[in-house]
Amino acid sequence: MIRLLALLATTLSLTLPVGLTTELLSRYAPHSLAVTALSDLRNHYPQRQQVARVLANDSQIAPSRINDWESQARQSLSESLPVELPYSEQWLLSKPETQVITFDVTLTKGRILEMFNQRQPSAIGGIVIEIFELVGERHRIVASANSVDTQLRWPITRTGRYHIRAQSIPDSIGAFALSLDERFAFEFPVATDSPNSVKSLFGVARDGGKRKHHGIDIFAKRHTPIVAATDGYISRVATSPRGGLHIWQRGSDDYGNPIGSLYYAHLEDTNVTAGTWVDRGTQIGTVGNSGNAISTPPHLHFGFYQRSIGPLDPLPFTGSARHTPIALSNGHRWPAWVSVDRELVNVRKGPSTDHAIETTISRGELVSLQAASNDWLRIRTGNGTIGFLAESLAHPPAIKSTPLPDSEQVQISPSPSSPVLIELAPGTVVEQLGRFGNARLVETDTGLQGWIIDSVKPASDEPAS
Repeated sequence: MIRLLALLATTLSLTLPVGLTTELLSRYAPHSLAVTALSDLRNHYPQRQQVARVLANDSQIAPSRINDWESQARQSLSESLPVELPYSEQWLLSKPETQVITFDVTLTKGRILEMFNQRQPSAIGGIVIEIFELVGERHRIVASANSVDTQLRWPITRTGRYHIRAQSIPDSIGAFALSLDERFAFEFPVATDSPNSVKSLFGVARDGGKRKHHGIDIFAKRHTPIVAATDGYISRVATSPRGGLHIWQRGSDDYGNPIGSLYYAHLEDTNVTAGTWVDRGTQIGTVGNSGNAISTPPHLHFGFYQRSIGPLDPLPFTGSARHTPIALSNGHRWPAWVSVDRELVNVRKGPSTDHAIETTISRGELVSLQAASNDWLRIRTGNGTIGFLAESLAHPPAIKSTPLPDSEQVQISPSPSSPVLIELAPGTVVEQLGRFGNARLVETDTGLQGWIIDSVKPASDEPAS
């Protein structure tokens, strides 16, 4: 319990005031903790170091485990897995080893990297997430976070490749979920699901070429909600011959920095008054065709202005359609080790048949289940290859009763350095569930599961006859 409270204290102190953290921890109910916060990632570089310090002060965790945790993190950067955004996956942590994965993504300057990290109420522990920019052959850390249930939004300052590393804290147990998505900087200002609602673009000629269109027109049914594209103060609500009923907003980014003025025109009605603060996504009015749009179908004219620059094209900031958020569910139904019941099954580079084949696995071969992503399972094979297996092809390990010809040590994991659970005498009958590399997963008649690691024989100089 002391170790758990120390880990939770580190986790929660990153997003909650000290007093509230203490109050929550004093209740001794870790299963009920849930935090949802918008975190400023720019100041979170020391997350891994903070967790490492807590672990180092825990007498129940051997220094070698902390070293292994750090070593696995470093190795993961060289084994990155390319994924396309949006991407989400579910973890179910039950093994003593920590889980780590590095995703290789391409991000676009001016957009927002949005990440959700959540856990099931009964889960224990957490996940450290770090974002690295690839600069040549080097990894430059640009942000990190360690949270329980958190929405993370990081502004992308440079187009290029990034590595996003997620690693569970040692002894984390239970169901977790992660999602990664690249969002436009602004919320799409009209609550329509039409993919073709933007009809008139920035810069097109108006009034026979006398002026240019300083915004975009988003068409939708009358009374469709209009939402604030960013956080910020409502500076004006008024009516004019050209814009009709309209709203001016002084926009702010996620950190409260001013970004310019937003103009919402041709409204049917409004829900706000001048001088009030609104969060992005808050309804501020409805679609209409007031002003000089009286002869056109209902639509929102949306403009974006910056001082000393003037009007800017809003489309690169809003996108052409409303964003659909990722629906997350914690955990999955699969055991830690799975197999297949066909002679040969493809493992893909990504979670669809559109991705190339990474490798193949065969009947009786175990793979380590790392996560579930929609209808696909992210796995690691016995030779260390990471890829995706179609969920429909996966099966729990098949059981085969086998007497042991010699005495064998049963170890806690397929790693040769893992602790020994028990030593079995020759002739002991075990249920063999499958093979992972040079290790066999077995279960004794008492229900104890563990690994028998076979010695690797040196290769012969002569070819087999």
